[in-house]
Amino acid sequence: MRTAARVAVGALPWLVGLLAGALALGPALGPGYVLRYDMLFVPGLSLPTVLAGADGFPRAIPSDAVVAALSLVLPGDAVQTLALLAVFTVGGAGAFRLLVRLAPGASAGGGRVLGAGAAAGVLYVWNPFVAERLLLGQWAVLLGYAGLPWVLWAVVRLASDRTGLAGVVRALVPAAVGGSPRWC
Repeated sequence: MRTAARVAVGALPWLVGLLAGALALGPALGPGYVLRYDMLFVPGLSLPTVLAGADGFPRAIPSDAVVAALSLVLPGDAVQTLALLAVFTVGGAGAFRLLVRLAPGASAGGGRVLGAGAAAGVLYVWNPFVAERLLLGQWAVLLGYAGLPWVLWAVVRLASDRTGLAGVVRALVPAAVGGSPRWC
């Protein structure tokens, strides 16, 4: 029974982030494309075109390259949906887990700490900054934002045991994929 409880507690941060994303995005999760300013996903995005820079200046790499690569196996609207849900799921789970790990007495707190973690996860992914970036279509910026709690935890671990440099590099992946704002 303890294993089932551990699995449930381990899945809870991801479920909180996924639920927040489903509630925030609502109809945008249906079939078709969401077109908002900087958010432009297209069917059949060509990876060679993205890598060459369609307008002569490859400013959207690596985010568009990742989208083009995923579009080889999934339809473009499904890639867009996954990218938008990833912002909420990864960010919400990261904030939830960060609070639970850093809370004093987290092992003894039980339900209160999990409740605080859930609140942290929801508030991290649904706030005025996220809402404004979504309205502007800046999904890549939000993907980088979603990775911040993971980076913070990896840095905390690195400071405590000095062996977690690979964890920091791994935690920087969402920022590397999403850290290419088109408006810079």
